[in-house]
Amino acid sequence: KTNGSWRFELKTSHVMTPAVQSVHMSTHPKQVTLPRAELVLALQFHVMLMRLICYGVDAAANHRDDDVEAAFSSKNDKGYIVVPVLLGGDEERVDIDWAELHNLMQTALLRPAWPLPTTPHGLAIDEWIFVSNRRRDVAYVVQGITPVLVGDVARRVVANNQYWSYTIQRAKSAPGVPILGRWYTKDALLKSTPEQPLVHGIEIPAAVPLIRYVHEQGTSPLEYGHLKERLLIPDQTSILSLRKSQYFEALRLLPLLFEFERKCQLSTLMFAVGRDIHVKYLEQATTKPAYERLEMLGDCFLKLESTWWLYQNRPDIKSEGTLSMLRGDMIRNDRLCKLSMDKMLHHYMIYPADFEQRPFRTWIPSCMGRTPDAVIAHLKWIADVLESTCGAYIEGAGEVAGRAWTGCSVCETPQVYNRTYFPHCLPQPVPAQVDPETPRDLATWDLTHLGYDDIPERMYLLQTSLKYNFKDKRLLLEAITHPSVAQWLIHADKTTTNVVWKGDYERLEYLGDALIEYLVVTYAYIAHPTWQPGALTDWKGATVSNDALGKAALICFHIDQIMLTGSMRLDPLLVDKLADLKRLHAEGSSERPHVTMPKIFADGFEALCAAVFLDAGCDLHVIRDIFLGPLLSVVGPDAVAHVTRKNTPKPVDISPPPTLSTTDAAGENVEEDNLRHGEDARNNDNDEAAVKPEPARLSHISTHQQPIEIIEIEDSDDE
Repeated sequence: KTNGSWRFELKTSHVMTPAVQSVHMSTHPKQVTLPRAELVLALQFHVMLMRLICYGVDAAANHRDDDVEAAFSSKNDKGYIVVPVLLGGDEERVDIDWAELHNLMQTALLRPAWPLPTTPHGLAIDEWIFVSNRRRDVAYVVQGITPVLVGDVARRVVANNQYWSYTIQRAKSAPGVPILGRWYTKDALLKSTPEQPLVHGIEIPAAVPLIRYVHEQGTSPLEYGHLKERLLIPDQTSILSLRKSQYFEALRLLPLLFEFERKCQLSTLMFAVGRDIHVKYLEQATTKPAYERLEMLGDCFLKLESTWWLYQNRPDIKSEGTLSMLRGDMIRNDRLCKLSMDKMLHHYMIYPADFEQRPFRTWIPSCMGRTPDAVIAHLKWIADVLESTCGAYIEGAGEVAGRAWTGCSVCETPQVYNRTYFPHCLPQPVPAQVDPETPRDLATWDLTHLGYDDIPERMYLLQTSLKYNFKDKRLLLEAITHPSVAQWLIHADKTTTNVVWKGDYERLEYLGDALIEYLVVTYAYIAHPTWQPGALTDWKGATVSNDALGKAALICFHIDQIMLTGSMRLDPLLVDKLADLKRLHAEGSSERPHVTMPKIFADGFEALCAAVFLDAGCDLHVIRDIFLGPLLSVVGPDAVAHVTRKNTPKPVDISPPPTLSTTDAAGENVEEDNLRHGEDARNNDNDEAAVKPEPARLSHISTHQQPIEIIEIEDSDDE
């Protein structure tokens, strides 16, 4: 996609004062032809600079004279190197700064810092970068030269034996209060030139956390902690040949190079899987743990697609359990993992947290001479990326793109939706029926006598509660018929001409389960964008459970009065509890006693949802308003409270430990008992002169905040 701005905009930040900044790349690359000698020189500079900012000064200095052509090989050749350039007035004109490149490569990377020149290399003091000769993996930016001389400190150390052990070695740094470097020994201090001043330096943090900070667009704070401030001894320190501004600019390259490679990867991925959505969705779908919300969205959609495929293509299977088992087999993790690897999705997966824990093991810039270690991914992670990519297409372009994705990888004949649903997932109020359908004779709907005289009244009650009139009344009957009476109803209706119907709600329940889950997950995805995957899982569990669906079906649709259950009857005590629950809800009472709902109520809710979906021409908007709205009105507040309670961090208990009592529960003096036991111990062992308290009580005494009365016990023969 070259007509958008996102491809040519990269991000970076300052290592000391982080703030995400945009860097604009030229849209038209410039071709440069170099002789071999200049190419080798540029490669030497690139390798030195990358080692410096990735591994530190020691790695850059020790390997500076290596055969860099060996580094420029197929092991880690990503097609780019970094060189200094001259920017002219025209932004499109860029020339390599060969003078600066020759100067940097012909100058030693480190120079002795003592004697301190007034302006080393023509630089001001605030451009110095100091590196300890003993710890060359850490660099310090110079804040200033202190008036304290090394000789003054050495004389105090010689005069007072405790000054080194306590004052210097146990000192703690604070902002603006540096301490002597921990790596210095007492002998090194005493042997240093006494007339040299100590230099105040602040440790430059590593650039690895900066990569994560920029990659996450600065959404999470960059926590370096307190930057260590040290006093440096010049004759045991070196000055980096790069200026501070150059060194910091080099550190800013790392997040930029990381994002540059990432966007090149994603561009390749877009050619493989399609360019229907913005690249940000694909980046989120392949980045752990950012993909987890999309993975949950894609998982629900794949469940819905595979459910529909089985519902349409396996009419011979009537059992809901068998259909669920086949669906689980269709979209099990090993199948999704294979499909994900066929699409090469595993080549684009990254895990920034792992990169931060193991710096430069799984990613290094180009031409560093070593192939990065592979990211170890579990089978489920690879399968999750397929689901998250499906979720990315749904969020980026709706079910149309998700259908295309699943059509090429999971389902042969995906669902055809009446209208695009996502992201219009918030339910709208259903208007009251202007002309509700009155009860009429079954023959009007081409149905014979089914053995229930009140079926028309049940249909009227249900359609009035749903605010929806069924076009196909057999779908309504299937949704409210228990399997125990299905065959009897079919037999009673066998005289109907050329009509075949299943007779019970099992298959509809199977389809409705996937529909309801998709509705509640997409609702939470849109309504609560800050919820993490764990919160979404808790929400789904609280809204699609048997109790939640059964309660909504009871209160909103009077499921207890319309189900055809034959000889099955509810327990009279349960019937009374259900009646009380409906009454309290109708009165708006805050008292909601917990009643375990019969599973048949939840099954009926799911079956009715599927029946309306089919009768309305596969329109998700219709069932969203008819079923999701009432469900949220009944269980929504409790579900949100449940999610909040489970995902709110528990407060830390900072209360003081329990007060040490001198009496036990019976009121007897514990101290006297201890003394008595102590007397027995002295009688048994004359060498033991005192009673030792128990370790647990010692810990209570040592941490107790109240004043403690210490009782001295003399060792005598008298008690």
